[in-house]
Amino acid sequence: MTNDGSSSNSVTSISGGVNLDAQHITIGGDVVGRDKIIQNIQDIDQRARTAAEEAEQARSFEAQRLAQGVSAFAQRLQARAGDSTDADKGGPYRGLLEYRLSDAEIFFGRDLAIRELLEHLQRGPLTMLHAESGAGKTSLLQAGISPHLIAAGHLPIYLRPYNVAPTLALKRAFLPNLSDTPTWLRPHCVTFSRVRATC
Repeated sequence: MTNDGSSSNSVTSISGGVNLDAQHITIGGDVVGRDKIIQNIQDIDQRARTAAEEAEQARSFEAQRLAQGVSAFAQRLQARAGDSTDADKGGPYRGLLEYRLSDAEIFFGRDLAIRELLEHLQRGPLTMLHAESGAGKTSLLQAGISPHLIAAGHLPIYLRPYNVAPTLALKRAFLPNLSDTPTWLRPHCVTFSRVRATC
């Protein structure tokens, strides 16, 4: 519509020469036809695909780094499980020292606690073990629970984060250099915990 109420086939913007009519679009005198529009859409599509591929490659790289980290962690865990035990040295008693994964064969007397804790672990995604210092929590987890989790195909992660957020400590257990994997630098752990790495 024009100021006098009649219709027009072209519209001119006040800010700078965009004319729209049924045949073509002109911007500052350049004619943009159907073929050019299709080409521009294809260019946009290609840029989007390229960005998507780059993002997928970045995720793939990060997933690969995580898989390598899980593998390295599993190898360290395997080495700890193969450490010599006090039983090898002649006695099953550790005094005030904790029992470790390698001490599972000599860890006795906590069958009820192990069974109950394993039942709690099966009920939900979070189980908290709380007791006073010296009650044997570390021994229960390392020599009692961890062997059962490993036997069921799980990878137990024992962390004691001091002066660092637990999520950061968990991430660093697998990815010591988080700058290689910017996705994992985020403060939350939801994405991280859902990644499944095969080694």
